[in-house]
Amino acid sequence: MRDRPSRRLRAVLVLALLASSLPRASAEMQKLQVGEITISYPAGLESAAKELAKAAEKTIPPRREKFLQVQRAYSDGKALSKRITDLMGAPENAETPRWVISSYSTIFDAMSGMFDDLRIYRESDLRKSGGLSEGPVRLMLDAQDQFQLKMDFSTKGGSLGKAFMPFTVGDDGRFRTQGGALQEALAERYDRVTEMSPVPMHEAAEGVLVRELRFNHPFARWFNEGTATWVMLRLIAEVAPSLVADARRVSLPGPKESSVRSKVNLLAWPLDTFVPASVPPEDRVVVQADYQFSAEAVDRMLRDKPEALAGIVGKLKGKPSPDSDAICEAITQVTGRDAKGILMEYVPDYVRTGLKDGAPKSLLDQARQKVLSREDSEAVKLLSRLLEITPSDYAARLHLACAMRKAGTPRDESERQIALSAALMSLQKYAAFDPVVPDAESEYVVGRLAQQLGDNARAKDILERVLKLNPDHADAQSALKEIESGKAPVFGAEKGDRASPP
Repeated sequence: MRDRPSRRLRAVLVLALLASSLPRASAEMQKLQVGEITISYPAGLESAAKELAKAAEKTIPPRREKFLQVQRAYSDGKALSKRITDLMGAPENAETPRWVISSYSTIFDAMSGMFDDLRIYRESDLRKSGGLSEGPVRLMLDAQDQFQLKMDFSTKGGSLGKAFMPFTVGDDGRFRTQGGALQEALAERYDRVTEMSPVPMHEAAEGVLVRELRFNHPFARWFNEGTATWVMLRLIAEVAPSLVADARRVSLPGPKESSVRSKVNLLAWPLDTFVPASVPPEDRVVVQADYQFSAEAVDRMLRDKPEALAGIVGKLKGKPSPDSDAICEAITQVTGRDAKGILMEYVPDYVRTGLKDGAPKSLLDQARQKVLSREDSEAVKLLSRLLEITPSDYAARLHLACAMRKAGTPRDESERQIALSAALMSLQKYAAFDPVVPDAESEYVVGRLAQQLGDNARAKDILERVLKLNPDHADAQSALKEIESGKAPVFGAEKGDRASPP
């Protein structure tokens, strides 16, 4: 679990700053000192170095100071961890935040080199060398025959070493800035670094909720993500006040996110483990907007009441993983605010009206009829809409998995529904599931569910029955092999581990 960074934090660790190119530093590099900034450059590029120095002198210092404020906070990991857990009302759960902050303190020490070590390289030199691997800096040709810069701060190869910031020029001595003035390009690069610098605080706070307190209901992600961002913004105001405006701009909805608000459904936003393997391009903005709108929702619930979070956590911890209703009830009890009403502002109109009008029952009845008439693709559409309204309905998810298998939906999708159903059932009392049509595919779903729930004996009996109905059922054969080998069924393994440094 701890060998992979979270999806969000990879944005810090792998910085694709702009298409760039640079060969390995060589002995012929000359140097120009501008305040605390050292610019290294090949012979013959003195004018380019001076141009970079002029832009850097205006652009880098204020951004460096923002970064250093955060870095200083990370250097005292014990104090920062205590502040996180005190704010969250979980002082006994300091292990995860201490570990996160400690791990990233080393990384941010290495990242600081990007602010004072700037290097200029000729593009043609890099093409001769074929790429770069120097310290944390990695540069390789991409599919478009461009050199892409990444920063790899993993420690598998030994010590990190200091990072540096590369800039490239063509044979004409002009900088490769992909349009715009050099000063604007510098601002964009360093803004990316400073804007992401608070993210480990988010990861540490989320680690308290998910790892320590076990708030891992499949559809309470809005609370975990939103609360972790709220904690991060509170801490930034304390340790790096000059970064507050930047952090809020990045963390809360802007015009881009607001344009898709009608499509956002925080009620049905699943844990990262259960996110589909691929998302259509038109939905990617919505997926990203979920983060910002969850932060906005929690901010509205807790605004001007920083002490409230500890009380909310106190009401929820030590109990089974809370769902959205339990979370909203706790928030309302502590703050007096209509938390459920606020949350319901972040769902599509048809979800709100559907809950009022009893749409889930109607959709389920329609879907059953479609399954009976073998219109499984239509049943998939109806059940998918139902689950946007009542995402925790495990029985509807199992009906959906059955319909998906018979409709020819990619296997990963039906397996995702089975895994989600098992996760939901493990958190609540549940009744036996009866498929609409007890054929081989439906029996497979029931058997796979038993396997996900850890009842291998029952799973084996059902899967063997599937093979009697269809001896060539490849998925049943594979599931039986898993059982015989002692392997646990896993969906989305290693996806979205929270608060995990490299």
